[in-house]
Amino acid sequence: MSLFALAIGAILILSSPVFTKISPKINHPDPRAAYIPFEQQPIYKDIQVAQLEENKSIIDSVAIKSPFPGDTVVNYYSRIAKLYDTILPYYTHPEAFPGKLFWDSGTKKYFQNISLELSEVASAIDSSMLPESIRESASEHRAIQLKQVFDYIFKHATEEISIDDQPKSGIWEFPQSPITLNNVQAEPSSTSPLNKVYQFTTDTTDLIPELYQLIKDFQPLKSDSKYYSPDFYKLITETPGRLIAPKWYLCLPSNIRAIADISTGENTLIEIFFALCILAIYLTVSVVIFKFFAK
Repeated sequence: MSLFALAIGAILILSSPVFTKISPKINHPDPRAAYIPFEQQPIYKDIQVAQLEENKSIIDSVAIKSPFPGDTVVNYYSRIAKLYDTILPYYTHPEAFPGKLFWDSGTKKYFQNISLELSEVASAIDSSMLPESIRESASEHRAIQLKQVFDYIFKHATEEISIDDQPKSGIWEFPQSPITLNNVQAEPSSTSPLNKVYQFTTDTTDLIPELYQLIKDFQPLKSDSKYYSPDFYKLITETPGRLIAPKWYLCLPSNIRAIADISTGENTLIEIFFALCILAIYLTVSVVIFKFFAK
């Protein structure tokens, strides 16, 4: 009898949420479903207003995190959509910008502002649980992945998505998704008093890569909405450079680019090639130094 009780107890413990991980689920497109067009969603008007503010400057003075969760989502979504529209021309028409094979100093300085904007957008995600050594780059990558997850949700929503009736405290779950936000203490600022603001939770931060894998093959097109950012994450991660690739690389003939951009795992062939070159230089220098001291 005691063995039976122990067995039942073990089953209950192992099946508890502490020992199990529930994979996120997002329904894939169903041709029979009645999807509500993004432009007809209540949240669309809020994004429009926020986007009008974004058109004033790439660096916006309004904080991305808000005391209301829906406003944080709208601020984040509109700003990262604007960021995508800002960098896309440099990828599609690099020859239209100053510099023959390299970006000129003015363009590089502008890229620094764009990088600051991406860092600000990524602050909407709670990355405190990510390893400190990769926290900055990982949070930026997940911010971009989350944008494409939202694109998918807006494209395939079967119910109205509204940010009305937003709570002032606690956890808020974004409609028709496993995405959650929680109110946290705002950073000290000389321009605003300390208060609570909403941020995407650590649980959401952990889920983002898996959510992205679920939806990356079902992305809406730019023609579906001016706010969508198709292949944003692929654009950033499958080309050299942190945010915008070197100009000489973008000016390569399309047939060479097609080979260089072949993905092997999480890296492309050209990234592997550069890594091998750096490794070869490092080994050569190391051998020379070793021989010098060996004498």
